[in-house]
Amino acid sequence: MESHPDPSIRSDVESPAEESPAGEEPRDILLRRDACLSLLERFAALENRILDRLDCLNENRELSGLLHARERELVQKDTEIEKLRRDLVYQTRLLEKEFEERLRSYQDKMAALEKQFQERVELERRHFDERLAMEQRFWSDKLDQEKETFDRKLAEAKRRESFWQRLVKMMTWS
Repeated sequence: MESHPDPSIRSDVESPAEESPAGEEPRDILLRRDACLSLLERFAALENRILDRLDCLNENRELSGLLHARERELVQKDTEIEKLRRDLVYQTRLLEKEFEERLRSYQDKMAALEKQFQERVELERRHFDERLAMEQRFWSDKLDQEKETFDRKLAEAKRRESFWQRLVKMMTWS
């Protein structure tokens, strides 16, 4: 890429009012002038390249700053994620502990209810056994009374029968 040197510099070099030093030929002056112009063009190209590099360097700095900012954000996000993960683990443990406590509480209540139920069943069984025993005694007593009554009636019937048998025998003997 070829660039023209600064016009103010060129005009200083090409100024016709300047006199050549003693003993120099116009050709040498022209060569010197061409060399200076060539040198100026090279300096201008070098300046452009340096400016381009500075632009790249500035852009690099901006991008580097942006990259560092993004890295800091990423570190913050990672830290936040880690904090949330730890909080999740903590909350999970709390819930597990609460679940275990409630389970234990329900199991204790269930055991108490089962014990209460068994005691009630046992009490009802005893009442039933007592009532059954009372019923058996009642019916046994009633059976004994009926048997006594039947035995008395049977004895009375036998006694009457024997009276009639004796009477019939007496009547038939004669």
